[in-house]
Amino acid sequence: MKILICDDEAIVIESIKYILQKNFSNIEIETASSGDEALQKLILQSFHLVFIDIQMPDMSGIEVMEEYRKIKKEFLPLFVIISAHDRFEYARKSVELGAYSYILKPYSIADIVDVTRKAFDEIDKILSKQLEEIERKKKIKAMQSIIENGFAFLLLNGKLFSDFSIKQLEQILDVQSLKSGFVAIVKISQQNAINSIDLLNDVKNELKSAFSHRCVISFLSANSLLCIFTSEDPDYKNALKDRILKIAKAKVDSDIEVGISSLSNLYEDFEDAFYESYSNLISESDNEITDLYLDLELLEKKILNVLLKTSGFSQVQDQISELIKKYIEAYGSNQAKYKVILFVIQLLIEANIKENPKLMLAVERFIKEITAQDAQKDIVQKSLDVIAAIVSETSLQKRSLSSNSIISQAVEYINKNFTKNISLEEMSKFLNVSPYYFSKIFKKSMGINFKEYLIKLKIEHAQKLLKETNMPIKEIAYEVGFDDPNYFIKAFKKYTGTTPATLRSSQK
Repeated sequence: MKILICDDEAIVIESIKYILQKNFSNIEIETASSGDEALQKLILQSFHLVFIDIQMPDMSGIEVMEEYRKIKKEFLPLFVIISAHDRFEYARKSVELGAYSYILKPYSIADIVDVTRKAFDEIDKILSKQLEEIERKKKIKAMQSIIENGFAFLLLNGKLFSDFSIKQLEQILDVQSLKSGFVAIVKISQQNAINSIDLLNDVKNELKSAFSHRCVISFLSANSLLCIFTSEDPDYKNALKDRILKIAKAKVDSDIEVGISSLSNLYEDFEDAFYESYSNLISESDNEITDLYLDLELLEKKILNVLLKTSGFSQVQDQISELIKKYIEAYGSNQAKYKVILFVIQLLIEANIKENPKLMLAVERFIKEITAQDAQKDIVQKSLDVIAAIVSETSLQKRSLSSNSIISQAVEYINKNFTKNISLEEMSKFLNVSPYYFSKIFKKSMGINFKEYLIKLKIEHAQKLLKETNMPIKEIAYEVGFDDPNYFIKAFKKYTGTTPATLRSSQK
């Protein structure tokens, strides 16, 4: 422990120093004979405990504490005030400034020993909490890095929003809001992969600095970045693209291309926004896109669509073989096995298969067996076998519960409960499906996403109440399930083209 003793009387300094050295080991003691000297030492060094006289000619102990607290907002050091005056004002001010203890002169050896021992116990607790906080921040930083670097894959596979709530992701990724925004792909023309990664990393850091707390950026491939820029303004698209290009061109001499989506609901429509940004990238490029990673993503999407929509395993068997070979080409044999496993897991998630112990055992056996395979033909065959088993089970379940049945149950539930704040998670639990799967089939079946449908019902009911009752607009907002009347008015105008007040007055 490092201790500072400050008093304008040398005898006081020496007495406290003697008591401490006699009664405690593993301590380091510094001294100061004035408030100004003490303040300088406190600013330049780190101490655990400070004994300081309340009255000194140049600067009082209270003033030293006051100035120090202005400069450093830290829990340590603990201050023990020493005073020859039993005055309430001194004690009150000491407490206000967070002094640990207050000792009156003349003090005894027991006074110094007792307060020091208790202070050491308190310091140990503070240091322990600080270590825990450091470890917690390390874990958060590590998780932030893992999720940010892998969020492109997780989002495209529908896993990110099913494993984390939006609020959790916003906290982990230190971003303001992930509800809506633009998806952009930034691509540079650079033949040397190592150089392109270094350049892209520079671009990534510049973009994150420029769009602080409003973007999440991940490597999509060796020469492209996948970016989310949070926003609620649909007209910001062109200005955003220009700004991205300006920032990127300041760091990179190579040709830069940017494909950007329209404003999207990131929770429900990320996949569509990604492919829109990719399509825009291709349409604006003079060169043929030969990005193997993006080719793989598109092939994965194509195969999954066929497997999930038609259960047509035979239709895509050759394409699955091609996909696995491309995995090996792009990532090498060992990493390709991991990619195949992820593809199989993705298929299981999107197929929304209920509990099936036999199939789960087959998948677990596949994971163990494929990791032990080295020959390409064996990796392909094991993968085809397990995918065929999953598709077969999907086909059986589709006969017992079609997506139409899920949607009809969902619509019935929403129509009965739309005045409440129904969440996507609540609907998914009610229907016993994943949020991602429900969101996907709902939009496909209804033509609009779940949130838009819910708001539409609320607005339609509000129109009826405006026409048939004299309820105040504020009460109508609450009645149809809006927590904020201002948001209700904004949503009402968006869906009807007019305000609630204007609609009501037009009925008179």
